[in-house]
Amino acid sequence: MKGKGIRYERQAHQYLIKKFGTGYAPGVWFRYLEEGATKPRFCQTDGIWIDPKAGRIVIIEIKLRHTSVAWFQLNEQYYPIIRHLFPESMWKIGLCEVVAWYAPNVPIPGTVKLLSDPRKALPGAYGVHIWNPRYKK
Repeated sequence: MKGKGIRYERQAHQYLIKKFGTGYAPGVWFRYLEEGATKPRFCQTDGIWIDPKAGRIVIIEIKLRHTSVAWFQLNEQYYPIIRHLFPESMWKIGLCEVVAWYAPNVPIPGTVKLLSDPRKALPGAYGVHIWNPRYKK
């Protein structure tokens, strides 16, 4: 299953690069220091789309199947770091999980908003964009 997930992620990056153009950055690494810590920590988002003219950012997590792990990665790990770098007064940050398979019974805090385009992810909402290369429209 891991091989399928890696293959899907690679295909999804190509899809997002085509869709977003130069505003999309796959695999962005962040180095940060937690309050009270002495050693830096690292994390890597699957992708980030930035629209500087509109002051919009969408953090992307790519999963083969919809999972609660993605919710926690986006909300608890990546969002606080990116929010720290891009102040709320100047930037709107949306969260989007890109998946090949969506199961509405996967438990996550809050509600899911299905998105036809990841760029439609809104601040304060959890977006899911279904993209399955096997079932192109």
